[in-house]
Amino acid sequence: MLAATVDACGTPPPPAVVTASTASVSTGSGFDGTYRGEAFPDQIIEGCGEASHAIILEVKGNRIWVRHSHALTGTVDPAGEVSMQNSDATSNLTGSIQGGVLKATETATRSPKKLQGFYVDSESTCTFAIQATRESGGDSDGAP
Repeated sequence: MLAATVDACGTPPPPAVVTASTASVSTGSGFDGTYRGEAFPDQIIEGCGEASHAIILEVKGNRIWVRHSHALTGTVDPAGEVSMQNSDATSNLTGSIQGGVLKATETATRSPKKLQGFYVDSESTCTFAIQATRESGGDSDGAP
């Protein structure tokens, strides 16, 4: 049995979340599931890649993350609005889920490359259009 905790001000967590040490359990949402799709580069920019690539996202409760790469995690609000960010804020994803389809834009800053101590290109801001369709009711394996 997990026990609810309170913060320093004595405020308990929201009713959907119960915590025990660092673990949390949240109730499901209408958006829970596995979303599989493609990320397409908006422009051909050096260092950003020229081809689309597959992407799999998982939603459980109000949490969302990219499967196989927990670097990009975030939240889904009750209306289906998605907001994700990596730990150093060099990659952000915003979008929404409607009718089982997640549509989003990811903006990522790519650091310039060095060759023998000299930068051979400049920092790039890459933008990707993402569209993914819900496949299943979710897979909690690998949840961050």
